[in-house]
Amino acid sequence: MRQSSSCAPRLDLDRPEVRTAPAAVVAYSSDEGSVTQALVDLPSAFPGELPAACASYQAVVEGETVSYVTRTVDLPPLGDQSRAHVTAVTGGGQRLEVGSVVIRAGTVVMSLLVVARKVKYDGLADQSREAYEKLTLAMNGDGA
Repeated sequence: MRQSSSCAPRLDLDRPEVRTAPAAVVAYSSDEGSVTQALVDLPSAFPGELPAACASYQAVVEGETVSYVTRTVDLPPLGDQSRAHVTAVTGGGQRLEVGSVVIRAGTVVMSLLVVARKVKYDGLADQSREAYEKLTLAMNGDGA
């Protein structure tokens, strides 16, 4: 297991196209977990493949060692590009999973994060498909 926090995703907020990109974030949470959806109009960005060294690593978060183990999830393709992962996060006597789906539709990049004790494949696939369908409706002027 790699000992580093360099695998944490980073976005160069100083890039002009990032600073000025139209964006929106919606979040929902309950006792069972949370779902966060972000949309950004960013024609030139889409996350690359997960580096092999980042599939499993540790980082110190608020003085506690936290382990991250990420696996690629083979969801049905959506949009022009899509990618999905589930990361098991363990530390401080706790364990949770983070499902991460990124979809490009034209110039819009949608990120969907699902946090729960256990992220279920069918649930992640369904939420991703429904979010993508609503996005395409809104982009085509058919959404509310």
